[in-house]
Amino acid sequence: MIKHIKLLLLILMINGGLFGCFNTKKAECNKIVEISNQLAEVTQSNMNIEDTNKVLEMADKFDRTAQEIFDKKIKDQQLEEYSKNLGIIYQKYGEFTRNFITAFENKNTENAILSKEQLMNLSQEQENLVNNLNNYCQ
Repeated sequence: MIKHIKLLLLILMINGGLFGCFNTKKAECNKIVEISNQLAEVTQSNMNIEDTNKVLEMADKFDRTAQEIFDKKIKDQQLEEYSKNLGIIYQKYGEFTRNFITAFENKNTENAILSKEQLMNLSQEQENLVNNLNNYCQ
């Protein structure tokens, strides 16, 4: 009887391990998507803010989100690369946003325009990465 229980437990552990392996990619994708969705919710709710301090708070949020992504342990190599690139994009959003605010406050039109262009280009880069990430995760 004890021999059968040990065998049953061994089979359950093996099945659980295999099930976990099959779902690793999906679970890792979900981790990244969850972090990104949280940032998207905050970003969407603050799209029309004009207070520069609030905009700088958003830049900080981009930095924290980037760090959160970097801190996730991703086993899948391709997904790790996508994740790393998304974190870099979020860091750049923080940097370019701060640059824009600094230029705006200093009435430096040239740098403000440059920062705005960088943000727009980054937006396109993010869109491409997210599409690739979504395709990979399906």
